[in-house]
Amino acid sequence: MSSKDVIIEPKEEEKVEYHLLTADETKSLLHTDITAGLTQDEASERLQRVGANELYGSSGTSTLKVFLSNLFNSMNIVLLIALIVSLVVNDWVEGIVLAVVIITNTGIGFFQEFKSEKTMEALKKMSSPTARVLRNHEVNVVPCREVVPGDIVYLEEGDVIPADLRLVEAVNLEIDESLLTGESVPAVKQINKLEPAENEISVGDRTNCAFKNSLATKGRGIGIVIGTGLKTEVGKIAVMLEKSENKSKGSKTPLQKTMDRMMFLLLGVAVILALVVFAVNKFKINSEVLLYAISLAVAILPEGLPAVVTVTMAVGVRHMAKEKAIIRRLAALEALGQVTDICSDKTGTLTQSKMVVKSCYLGEEDFEVSGIGIIPEGKLLRKAPNSKKYTEEVPESEISSSARLDLSSMVCALCSTSSLFFDKEENIWKSIGDPTEIALVVFAQKFGYTKEKISEKFDFVMEHPFDAVVKRMTVIYKNKETGQYLFLSKGAMESELSICNNYISEDNQILPIHPGVGKLSKKYMMKFASRGMRVLGLSYALRDSYEENMTREQAENDLIYIGVIGMYDPPREESASSVKMCQEAGIIVRMATGDHPATAKAIAAEIGIIAKENMNKKNVVMVASDFDNMRPDDIDKMTYLPLVIARCTPQTKVTLIEALHRRREKFVAMTGDGVNDAPAIKMADIGIAMGKGGSDVTKQASSITLTDDNFASIVSAIASGRRIFTNIGKFTLHLLSGNVSEVVVLVLGLFFKDQDVSVFPMSPAQILYLNMVTSSPIALALGVERAAKDVMHHPPRPLSSSLFSFELMLDTMVYGILMGVLSLLSYIITIISENQGDLLSKNKSCNESDGVKDENCNVGFIARGVAFYTLSLLILVHGFNCRHNRMSGFFVKQKMNRALTFAFVLGVILIIPTAYIPVINDKVFKQTYIGWQWGLIAFSIIFFIAFSEIYKAIKRRVWGLELAVIDLEYEDEDDVSEDEDISDEDDGEIKEVKPNQ
Repeated sequence: MSSKDVIIEPKEEEKVEYHLLTADETKSLLHTDITAGLTQDEASERLQRVGANELYGSSGTSTLKVFLSNLFNSMNIVLLIALIVSLVVNDWVEGIVLAVVIITNTGIGFFQEFKSEKTMEALKKMSSPTARVLRNHEVNVVPCREVVPGDIVYLEEGDVIPADLRLVEAVNLEIDESLLTGESVPAVKQINKLEPAENEISVGDRTNCAFKNSLATKGRGIGIVIGTGLKTEVGKIAVMLEKSENKSKGSKTPLQKTMDRMMFLLLGVAVILALVVFAVNKFKINSEVLLYAISLAVAILPEGLPAVVTVTMAVGVRHMAKEKAIIRRLAALEALGQVTDICSDKTGTLTQSKMVVKSCYLGEEDFEVSGIGIIPEGKLLRKAPNSKKYTEEVPESEISSSARLDLSSMVCALCSTSSLFFDKEENIWKSIGDPTEIALVVFAQKFGYTKEKISEKFDFVMEHPFDAVVKRMTVIYKNKETGQYLFLSKGAMESELSICNNYISEDNQILPIHPGVGKLSKKYMMKFASRGMRVLGLSYALRDSYEENMTREQAENDLIYIGVIGMYDPPREESASSVKMCQEAGIIVRMATGDHPATAKAIAAEIGIIAKENMNKKNVVMVASDFDNMRPDDIDKMTYLPLVIARCTPQTKVTLIEALHRRREKFVAMTGDGVNDAPAIKMADIGIAMGKGGSDVTKQASSITLTDDNFASIVSAIASGRRIFTNIGKFTLHLLSGNVSEVVVLVLGLFFKDQDVSVFPMSPAQILYLNMVTSSPIALALGVERAAKDVMHHPPRPLSSSLFSFELMLDTMVYGILMGVLSLLSYIITIISENQGDLLSKNKSCNESDGVKDENCNVGFIARGVAFYTLSLLILVHGFNCRHNRMSGFFVKQKMNRALTFAFVLGVILIIPTAYIPVINDKVFKQTYIGWQWGLIAFSIIFFIAFSEIYKAIKRRVWGLELAVIDLEYEDEDDVSEDEDISDEDDGEIKEVKPNQ
């Protein structure tokens, strides 16, 4: 939740258990009228009194607060001190430069943070849900935020429930409450009051209520609003999360804290260096010495670092948004590279969340079905002669002429309340209704069977909706031409078999049913289930008459069995490659799903979560009830935690995270969509919410929100997070090593004296130029460096690691000292050669001289220029060296960084004016023209490159490249059932399993 989010606190009122009241009692208590609704004046008054129907409001973005937070950061405080001292000693040039640096840092930080706050506000306003509400005897469509207690809300299939409701009418109404309860099966609703229980009736058992943010999947209904905003069930969870989050509001990210500590450490070093300057000059402090002390202090500070970090983070956030991952907390962006385990949902994240008919066994013959998603295009395939492969296409003419195939398609098309349609504006297929029914409708429509087309020959007569007790649905249609009645039924295979006395054979004969029919159906049901499919049975009857008073039992009697049809939620095309990428990066992917164990295992194996050698090993797949009932000590004794947990509940996810956290160096990312997933999302190191199918509360609790609910986006986010953190390390190394090189030159240069006063090897303008003009563009270019090819081949960063690792600090000192020494040697060699062995400049103080007019100081100005050009070019070349900490930055082929190349060329070009344009070279930079010394500079660059290559080769030899390896060897288990892997030729006894309804 953004720091600008505020909770709209509900007023304290007496708790009313509306589910224990009748509809009339609820109506009276809320002073409303079911037939007329509230008046507009009443609704407005209640809205004013109870507040908007929202979970989160916004106090707006404070421009002043954002500005001040960026002005008074740790770096700017140090620079402000230097600015004040510069102004005190009347050094206006350096004062102006420092002011520009402060303004730049503040402006960039302010702009990026203000823009981020505004973006988050805009994202909240993008979704404007509405509700159909009865007011003044008319049904009006109003924004959900304006719904108030006592409103009469009308519900239809596909509607999102706008508030908590006490239902007063429910016609075949089913509501998906999985976001709140975790139950994958829609809840069947009724309107009668519930009887009081010894304990409070849970939300999932309040069958006469509907709850905010849940979805009507079937039927229609009417309800009285009994709670809005934070008075809803989902609102209660929002309040709990807000309270826990307030404790951490305003805290800085780990990287920000590290940067602050570094800045204040460097401030202490700067003070010590200033004292060194005073001591070397025997505390004879004049304006020149004081200015040099300030310059040395400024040299140790990476002025451009805050701006570069801010820009890199901002660019990273925008890039990840394009990759479908919205970063809600910058700490997550920094921590993505530490993820060791991803605990992911299956449906919609690893899979397409679109059920597709894949296989079927109809009239004693099995088929495969081709096609993608809900697009009604595909083929019915049978086995080719003398082959086990399904390659022979069944022509549509055979489907329509074969009774068993024709009737199967009729059942799928008509025995459904879902619909499929083509949206011409968006040019895509869309659907409304239950995913399982949609899969059947798509299957039928692939072969030309649609309700519209069938209705030309058949009239709808009666529907017996799906009943959770009998586990089937039946519809009745009348043939317009013959007058016969067609009974079509679908449901659990055992349920369909129990109402059938006959079956249809491969040659379309109607034969008496026998035990072999059930045995073969169970075989194929097991085969389909082992492949992750949900299985339904199909049956029909053709009768000459139908009585209006015919009961359901009479209608669903003496039917003809057709067979079974298997459908599954197929994995996304990119899931397998994404899982493999995670494993190559040392990240373990775990699946936590509410599905049947066989389904979960099949999908996990298909996308590579479970390796072939671990398919039948102990504890690879566990049922949530078994895992939840284990004691923490027993869980901790497990060599490896399960890769798949089936029938998962929200509490199971919490248990899994706790178990992972008890293991060393485990950093967990957890996905979730439901309100009840919020505690697990909150507990995870990185909580990832689903943007399309997730609840608002879960999104607010998360660190990252996926806009496409796709597992591949998580992997992309981790890769981007690794890239960003690596890039921060690259430019931090570049900036700090540049600072160290300047300090080496300036500190050692103090010992070159004339008239008992140090001769400064670099002027203040040169130092600031190196920090801001030479270093900063290179650092910015390194910040946008594209990911290396091996970014996902390295293990996650250890939890104990820091940006300022031992290797980074070692590299900083090695490269910094090397560049500083080379620059200083160039300075010394120039003086010696020009003065015939004399290090001094003829006892003449040249710190304030123009040099060009004073021949005695000309040598000093030439040497100063050589040192400056050497260090400038070394820092520019060092940018390429920083692209990889152990691989060559010059001789190994890498993706071109155009920004880095541009920054390098720009840096070289900008050196020319400082060297050859009068006034700029001598008055500002206190240097002059050079000649043969360019050869000395070229040698320094070549030496630096050669040394860097040798140094990196030694590091590779000692430390290697740290490639990630995952080797999970689960224990063997003798009692793991092999029944799930059933071949077509297996005629052995088949265990009966319950299909996943």
